[in-house]
Amino acid sequence: MARNINIPIPQNPISECFQWRDWFQKLSNVVFGSMATQDSSNINVTGGQLTIGSNPAITGSGVNTSMSGQGAAVFNNGSFAIGNSAANIVSDGTTVVLNGFNHANSSSRGSFTLGLTANATLMPYGSGTNFTVPKTANAIVTCSGSVFITAYTTSGSRPAGVQCTPVFQILDSSSNVVAGFTAVIKNGTTPTNTTTPYTDVLALPFSFSLLCANLSAGSYTLICNGTSTYTSLVYWDYLGNIITPFNTEIQLNTSSFYYQIG
Repeated sequence: MARNINIPIPQNPISECFQWRDWFQKLSNVVFGSMATQDSSNINVTGGQLTIGSNPAITGSGVNTSMSGQGAAVFNNGSFAIGNSAANIVSDGTTVVLNGFNHANSSSRGSFTLGLTANATLMPYGSGTNFTVPKTANAIVTCSGSVFITAYTTSGSRPAGVQCTPVFQILDSSSNVVAGFTAVIKNGTTPTNTTTPYTDVLALPFSFSLLCANLSAGSYTLICNGTSTYTSLVYWDYLGNIITPFNTEIQLNTSSFYYQIG
């Protein structure tokens, strides 16, 4: 609510005297005084900028817009900054950016057969999914699911157990590895038939989360490396002897997601 301005007008004629100088000074203080002295819920600032706090200022531009200082700053070109240098809502006049908040996320789910020399792309996978980081910031990548290993034998000892270390990698758009995780899958196998080719199966769950600090803006993929995973396979029979089945198939059922904190 606006403050009631009540400055008694001197009753003597206008002249160069104390009463009139004092009245004009009081009127000037009200009209041109500091905004901090105004008591109003409807202040109209027609130019310049309005700031409060400790030197709030806009830094950067576009999706990399942020702020320095703390408090709030509003400019007559439509740009603004509210918060501090760590967490803020800012606009350079062309886009609004949240810093210190969730900035991007997506998820993928699917079933994959891992190739002997081919990778399985776990994310992005399917319509409407992505693994695109819009700005440089921390990102968390999580994947969980199950690994199914099937061994086929036609003669000799059947496998009683198997060990495998699936290799998961995050690749940038140039196929460089920016982060990775190696799971350990080891247990006894379960026979599923009594005629050749004999099949023995192992199914175990896995999960991991990776914190990618200051992940650069760009497009990425989450893969399971086929060559590294198949190379890690080791089978043994009921006597503990290492054996080699004539064929192996590795399947993955996975649920993957990422989110970025601006």
